[in-house]
Amino acid sequence: MLKSLTNIAMRRHWAATTTAATPWTSLHPNEHITRRRGGIQTSAPCIMVCNLSRMRTRLNCRSIHRTVQAATNNYFQTMGIDFLSSTSPPKNTPKQSFTISPSDLKSKYKRLMKDLHPDRHAALSQEEKSQKALQATNVTRAYSVLKNPLSRALHLLELWGASIDESDNSIIKPHSLLEIMEMREAIEHASNDEQLKPLLQTCQSKQAEVIDDLAVAFREKNVKDAKYLTASLQYWSRIEERILEKITVV
Repeated sequence: MLKSLTNIAMRRHWAATTTAATPWTSLHPNEHITRRRGGIQTSAPCIMVCNLSRMRTRLNCRSIHRTVQAATNNYFQTMGIDFLSSTSPPKNTPKQSFTISPSDLKSKYKRLMKDLHPDRHAALSQEEKSQKALQATNVTRAYSVLKNPLSRALHLLELWGASIDESDNSIIKPHSLLEIMEMREAIEHASNDEQLKPLLQTCQSKQAEVIDDLAVAFREKNVKDAKYLTASLQYWSRIEERILEKITVV
């Protein structure tokens, strides 16, 4: 009877760690939040308060690097993805950096969770089952971090020992702040979906452009550009979130 109850509890824990279709998924109070609205998945960093009205060159955010915590956990290794460290040779190496195939990542996630399913470990001791459950939780967290470009970039910077510092006055360039401020003003003045939809398309295009540039920066191990582009992506993600808050139909 005790064994049966234990197995049931493990199945419930495993199911809870693998749920990916909920309206809100928060892995940690200080980690990345994923929102689904209107069939489109958007992502926004937590606890981010930006003061763009003064057009400061410093990145005036309360906590820009809290999106991914616990940098001691290498989520690339957790998912079985080759990891390009900041000290490894940039040439003649098959290891990955920022670019990840979404389909490959999803396949790895499903395979790992299948291997960690409690039904496969019914004969283990309670302590061993708990370890398997913790592994499943870590795999789910790793998948959630790596599947999103913003949280993946923040995690990679932390692994490189180059976390974004909010006191760094050069992290965001003045022309980028101006562009972001103009977009925010346009959003606030927009009064209907017809005005908001073009802004959403522009914002998403801008994010795609930044993500492409991030792939180059990480591949070339240009830490300065990677930090600047990651901060830019964080701003644009927050702007997209604001548009989706106002828009009625996407």
